[in-house]
Amino acid sequence: MNIKKVIFIIIIIILVGCNNKTNNTSNVNESIENKNATSNDKTLEEQQPTNDKLEKTREEQQSVNDNIEEKPKEQSKQIIDNKIDKSLEEKSQKQENEGIQYINNSMGFSIIFPNSWEGYYNIVKDENSGCIDILYTGKDSTIKGEDGNGLYMFSIIREDKLDDFLDSIKEIGTYREQKYYYATHTDFEIGSLRDEEDENMNTDFKKAMSMLEDVPEILKTIKSIEQQSADDKIEEDSQEQPRQQDEGIKYVNDVMGFSLTFPNSWEGYYNIVEEENGGYIDILYTGKDSTIKGEDGNGLYMFSIIREDELDDFLDSIKEIGTYREQKYYYATHTDFEIGSLRDEEDENMNTDFKKAMSMLEDVPQILETISAME
Repeated sequence: MNIKKVIFIIIIIILVGCNNKTNNTSNVNESIENKNATSNDKTLEEQQPTNDKLEKTREEQQSVNDNIEEKPKEQSKQIIDNKIDKSLEEKSQKQENEGIQYINNSMGFSIIFPNSWEGYYNIVKDENSGCIDILYTGKDSTIKGEDGNGLYMFSIIREDKLDDFLDSIKEIGTYREQKYYYATHTDFEIGSLRDEEDENMNTDFKKAMSMLEDVPEILKTIKSIEQQSADDKIEEDSQEQPRQQDEGIKYVNDVMGFSLTFPNSWEGYYNIVEEENGGYIDILYTGKDSTIKGEDGNGLYMFSIIREDELDDFLDSIKEIGTYREQKYYYATHTDFEIGSLRDEEDENMNTDFKKAMSMLEDVPQILETISAME
């Protein structure tokens, strides 16, 4: 019996001990959990500013990224715009289906010329962008005009430059806060292309023949240098030949002792070859801007003014014209009629340059209507 009690007591003690251990373990676990929870809460609280900071950093980084993406776009646009501006300034003519577009970025407008004008005109721009001159050059720029750029047709000119233009002034628009006008010179340079109305003859032949018709009047202009008045006398150090005069183009030969005057209509169409010893001068037809060279490269022979002792080589049309520096001089021609080589009765391009230039002038009103402002 006593043994049973002892065993029972031992069992109870064991059971009580296990229960206490379980409770202790539970308490320990709860303590650990509480500690962990506290630690986790503390960690989360401590970590939140870091997360907020990271989120802010992300936002700032995104903003930086956005700026990085936008900046190249702006730079790219600026580069493209610069390229466009440079292209507009340097490449001023652009072939388009509706015509030839000319763009002037400095003056702030574009204008379209007909496709039929291609190869027949030139545009000269003023250094200060005050005006542009449109000039007729003939096909492939064979006609140079006084300045080598072509024959003047019309201008588009800024208001403050109008003083030099005296004819056909017409306002066409305001671009870049500047008024621009259509204007022309009083001199009708295209008229220099007009020949006789015979359309069955070559242009150069007709021109040369008309020049030959001027010869008698030219001969009448010959004056002895000694015979000129003090106002007309030409000093040796200023003898640039030929000299342009109001009444014509004056040629002075101090060696032979005379001057003579050619019509202004001859300008650019002839050449004078002087013999070294002053024995004679040959006057030759060159065509506009020396396009016709002839056998010796100087032009086609027209006539000579020759000293008496040189007459043996000349066999035709000899005529005394005067005595200068105690020497008799004569008008004379060769028997060969070189100008005749220009004749082509069946030439279908008769009067080409004049007709072409006149047709271009007829286009001007329509051209002016194509002017448009640039953004």
